[in-house]
This record gives sequence, C-alpha cells and structure tokens, in this order.
Amino acid sequence: MGFAPSGFNFNNLVNFGGKGIYSDPEFVWAQVVAPTALKFFSSSKLGSSYQNDLFVGDYNKGRIYDFNLNSARTGLDLSGSLADKIANTDTEAQGAIFGEGFGGISDLKVGPADGYLYVLSYGSGAIYKVAATAADSTPPTVVSTKPTDASTGVAINSVVTANFSEAVQNPTVTTSTFTLKTGSVTLSQDGKKATFSPSPSLAASTTYTATITTGVKDLAGNALASNKVWSSTTAAPSSSSCDSNLAVNGATSSGSQNTFPPTNAIDNNFKPRNQYALLTSHGQTVHRVNIVL
Repeated sequence: MGFAPSGFNFNNLVNFGGKGIYSDPEFVWAQVVAPTALKFFSSSKLGSSYQNDLFVGDYNKGRIYDFNLNSARTGLDLSGSLADKIANTDTEAQGAIFGEGFGGISDLKVGPADGYLYVLSYGSGAIYKVAATAADSTPPTVVSTKPTDASTGVAINSVVTANFSEAVQNPTVTTSTFTLKTGSVTLSQDGKKATFSPSPSLAASTTYTATITTGVKDLAGNALASNKVWSSTTAAPSSSSCDSNLAVNGATSSGSQNTFPPTNAIDNNFKPRNQYALLTSHGQTVHRVNIVL
C-alpha cells in the first residue's frame, strides 16, 4: 500500500455513481506498523499543544503517533523528513511519536467524564490512562558539602563531596563544572552526590576553594541558578618524633657509634618494649633510629 504511481487514472476505478472519492494516503509508514486506532483529540486535558491533534495507535510497535492538522483540517501539517508524507525508516518515524511501550494497541478513546486519553492494549491486556503532569521547572541546589564552608583541620587525603537536592545528569558533572584542583569527579548511582578526588593529595596548611557551576543540570534540564562556592583549610603538617628526644647518658662506645638498650635511651615517644635505639654521635648532635625486633 502507498501512493498511486505517476500517471495513474483514477477514473478507471469504480466510483459508485460518483459517490466514491479516491485519494492518496495522508501518511505512509515504509515499515509495517499496523495502524489500528485514530482519535481526534478535542480535549484540553493534555495541554493546548495537543488539543485538536490526531492521535494514531499501532499494533506492531505499541506506539501512539501525534499529528498536527492544517488550518483547514483537511490534511496533516507535516515538516522536515516527514514532509513527503512517508516515514521511510523507523528513525524518521521517531519525530511523530507521542508515546510508546503500550503493547499492541487496539483502540484509543477520550474519557467522557475526565477528558483524558485512554489506550486499549490487546498486547498487554490492559487499559492505560494518559494524563498530563506539571513540568519540572525547579533548578537543583547543593544542599550540603563535605568539608563544610570555612572548615579547618581538613585531612590532606580527604575527598570533597557535594549533595544535590535532586538527581542531576551525569554528563554535566565533570572537572569543568566541579572544580578544586587537579583530580577526578564521580557521581553516585542515584545522581545526588558528586565526589571530587584530588590527585595528588591536598597540601598541608592550605586553603582550597571548591566550585560547582551552573553547568550542572537536573534530569529535566534545569541548571543550578548560581555557582556554589565554598572553602576549607587543610591541617598543619605533623612534627617529627625526633624533635622531642631527651638527653641520653651512660652510653657505651663501640667504634664510631654508641648503642643503647631501651633502659639507657630516654625518649618520651619511645614506648614499645621490643624496640632498640641506635644512635650516632656527630659533634654535639645525637641522631636516633628506631629498630623494631
């Protein structure tokens, strides 16, 4: 089935005394979809953009197609790849799809009481109600961070995290939209927590500023209303235990080195019983190395 070949003479067809009128199809699917139901949707319950459109259901794909009508309502208002009235491929048909996944559709109806679209699915053995939902126009926000803003004493091996008010799109969370220093960014499976892993680790006694930009978007495409910026400072470096050695007396000499059992080496950081201290004397400075046995 399709368009009549060029030069076809419609006068050769039976016209039932002039009452029969023949014309080419208004639309053709090159791949068989088996249209089963047509409904002129006069209701406004799905929004003004769908009111007075033509809905068509198919059996093979379980889809509903949406077609606008021309101003005179005598044909379909088609454009783009469908302007020739033919969906040559399934890709071209995508532009007309209103919904899918209904199984084999056998009928479409408008609810007489509520004005919504109802779909009778023979393939699924079910009746579906198609209702409109409010569009999501609320931008996501950063509800918490770790470390928090102005925090101090942050461990140098810490990661930086941000929790969102709703799931955000994974492709929008990158090292370009979540900045701190060099490193990598990951998003949790539920899309609500971003983690920045610094590489190399953070430096001690340093203030870092993290920024999440308006390039981050939620699943509806809403972007952060403004950049989220917070700062934190890492902890100071820890001091070496050698700095707290106390004076050592009673050493016994052995060549150029002095060795001591634990009872002769006094060190307020030296506690394990199975350790010995090896000290070397260079002028007025005494150096200690712990040996674990």
